[in-house]
Amino acid sequence: MTETKALVRGAHNYYIDLYRFVLMSWIVLFHYTVQYNALFPDNNFCFPLTFENGGIIGVSLFFMVSGFFMTKALLAAEHGFREYGKYVVRRYLRLWIPYVFACVFIYVWLVSLPIEGRTVDFKTLLANVCCIIHSGFDRVDNAHWFIADLFVVQLLLGIVLFIQNEKYRRIIVNCVFSVVMVAQIFPPPLLSGFSKELFEVLFGVQLCMMTKDNDPRSIVLSLIGFGVLFYLSLELLVFALVFMVLVYIGKKYPLPSSIERLQLGLQFAASISFCWYLVHQNIGYSIMYYVLPNGTTNELWLLVPMAITLLIALCIYLLDKQLNKSINKRISFLRK
Repeated sequence: MTETKALVRGAHNYYIDLYRFVLMSWIVLFHYTVQYNALFPDNNFCFPLTFENGGIIGVSLFFMVSGFFMTKALLAAEHGFREYGKYVVRRYLRLWIPYVFACVFIYVWLVSLPIEGRTVDFKTLLANVCCIIHSGFDRVDNAHWFIADLFVVQLLLGIVLFIQNEKYRRIIVNCVFSVVMVAQIFPPPLLSGFSKELFEVLFGVQLCMMTKDNDPRSIVLSLIGFGVLFYLSLELLVFALVFMVLVYIGKKYPLPSSIERLQLGLQFAASISFCWYLVHQNIGYSIMYYVLPNGTTNELWLLVPMAITLLIALCIYLLDKQLNKSINKRISFLRK
């Protein structure tokens, strides 16, 4: 698969790592400066600086970035039912393991420091930890809708792994993306069943194919995709363009290996972002409810819930890393 070699070639882009962490911070600050006041009007804060649209734009960009980085798994893998099964299991476990740890942390926290409208019973916890998709049950944290939607999109896109020829895989991805783009402009009932999240992930796939191997079809489709983004949201378009600029900067001017500590720091910040997303909302709200002075305008107080949720995210990240290491050792032992 010579075309795919271009997709995996090149240095790690630390600029994108920084971008992911900044996006995550925006999402967190949106919930703390905007969403909290809407949920708890009797215990709110008058912060002079708010981070509007972080929950919409930030999450949309995370779908896009996820698509960008999953392109290799879609196009470079072997074909067949077995490969599709391995793809599904890998994708599920990458989401599920930290998600389970996060659910347990949130449940224990809310039992200790409950807040109105955000309580979680043990039955809900069990339903959540058993499966990412749990229809009929509430979520331990409302932010977790992202995990279920992302997995469903990955599940659907993984169907291309049943096709042996990579060229045909690309054609199918391009065709589906074209239809989904039309669905954004002419919404249901004309073209029902195509979600905005699917468009965002597929757009990330197109951007990867455009920038890594200069696929002319992907260049044309990506340019049309930018037009669709402009139609949907000017802010989303601007941040998508920033992402593309950082992709090209990282490709043209990678960070030198002489600043290894900065590289490791940026990579770690990006790695912990997902775990931070999982725990930032309900635990952060609880901290704000019990710790922050009611009506405060001093935004330095936001460092308290941000720091504590980041610390919890670090614990989950380390637990996830250790568990994955143990699983990989077990699999290697069984193969021998």
